[in-house]
Amino acid sequence: MENIPLLEPRNLDSIRYIITAISSHDNFSEEELENYVNSKNHEFDFSSYLLFSSSIIDVLDNSVIITIQDIDFIKIYREIFLFCCKQNQTLRKFVLQIGINRSGNYHRKGNIDQLLRNSNLYNIDDSDVSFWWFQVKEFDREIPYSENNGNPLTGYSGEFLTVEFEKNRLKGSNQIEWVSLNPNGDRFGYDIESLREEHGQKMLIEVKSSKNNFSDARIHLTYNEYKVLNKNIRDYVFYLWWKVNNDTGCGPLIVEGSLMAEKLTSLMENEISFTDSLIIPFLKFGEGFGVDET
Repeated sequence: MENIPLLEPRNLDSIRYIITAISSHDNFSEEELENYVNSKNHEFDFSSYLLFSSSIIDVLDNSVIITIQDIDFIKIYREIFLFCCKQNQTLRKFVLQIGINRSGNYHRKGNIDQLLRNSNLYNIDDSDVSFWWFQVKEFDREIPYSENNGNPLTGYSGEFLTVEFEKNRLKGSNQIEWVSLNPNGDRFGYDIESLREEHGQKMLIEVKSSKNNFSDARIHLTYNEYKVLNKNIRDYVFYLWWKVNNDTGCGPLIVEGSLMAEKLTSLMENEISFTDSLIIPFLKFGEGFGVDET
């Protein structure tokens, strides 16, 4: 059962009106807000609920306050939209079927497409936008794949750092694709598609990131990733990042898929563990690479 109804574009309009009404008064009481909402169309009631639930507005000394310093409606829309995606699986599925580059089936879901356009969520070059999509994708996973203690920022940061690294390496090539943000992106079994400099051979990059030191970092390899690795040994590459914090991190340590496959066959049972994914220490791939283990 869904926790909240589907978000509609008209809710974003009413959110704008509510925020404007509150910001136009020095002391806007709860009673005044209730009267204002009741005097409008029914979607205002849901919009008011969303503003409170996402902590964009609050009550202090019987006055309704806006908790953010600068009123930016695009950021507010994105925050509301993200909250609704987290709470409503149906909405989340619709959004992920469209994808950041509109590569999915969005023609039948005009309202969802309009919500994304109104929230300016189709600009893949905007790091705030790509992080928004990454969070929605993480909500849809039963178990997050990245080693981030439930915080999607670590997993996102590793992928973002990899995209930037590849852009610099290939001097801004437009042949780098962040496939994990595509509709049903997890089915690919890797995160980023790029090119090797020699002969233009493709690279299928799986990113593993950790906020821990190198000596404490772990690779979490899913069965689908393992399966795709074995089918694409020559093209598959791991980029390992550690001490990741927002848009900074150490790395990448680049591990060829063939080396990963070799290590997986040679590791002793007490060197790896298996729960919902295969867990392998970064240390198993740092030997001989001169990596600072801190």
